[in-house]
Amino acid sequence: MKKLLSIVLLFFSTGAFAQIGLGSGVSGVPSTLNCSSGFCSAPCAANYTRLGPNFCFRTVAQSYLSLANGCNTISAPSGANAVLLAYFMTVTGIGAAGSLNLLAVNSATSGACGTPLSNIELDIREDVAELNIPTARVGGQSIVPVFGGSIFLNKTTNSVGTGTLFQYQIDGYFD
Repeated sequence: MKKLLSIVLLFFSTGAFAQIGLGSGVSGVPSTLNCSSGFCSAPCAANYTRLGPNFCFRTVAQSYLSLANGCNTISAPSGANAVLLAYFMTVTGIGAAGSLNLLAVNSATSGACGTPLSNIELDIREDVAELNIPTARVGGQSIVPVFGGSIFLNKTTNSVGTGTLFQYQIDGYFD
């Protein structure tokens, strides 16, 4: 038993285990893998860099985009299984004191936006009538799953006038 334990410890301590799966002559392992810091992953899409196992972070500046009301299809970076979505939500008054103003965005599995997977919602009551005046703004991040190379977001609101805003950008992705 001591010999077996000694052989196993020697195997790990010599770095033999760390070289398995690095794509250097190991059968069945693609040579296109990017290996550093003890892990291997495929290269990131253009304008992204690897920050850790299975995560690529955006390296170029981008502008926040506005999401339209209803179901929206947004292309994900190549190879993404989920995206890190940064967002800002702004709710504007509907001009009725005491009214509940809301903005909700759901992620879905298809362009039909049928069954919601997750929900981001901002609700606020108007103390006084404030038509078309921003009454609340919040920012955050959400991990949204990718289906068929896209994410699907459904924006709903009860606001009238200038409406509400859901602005987003993809900060990174999980592969």
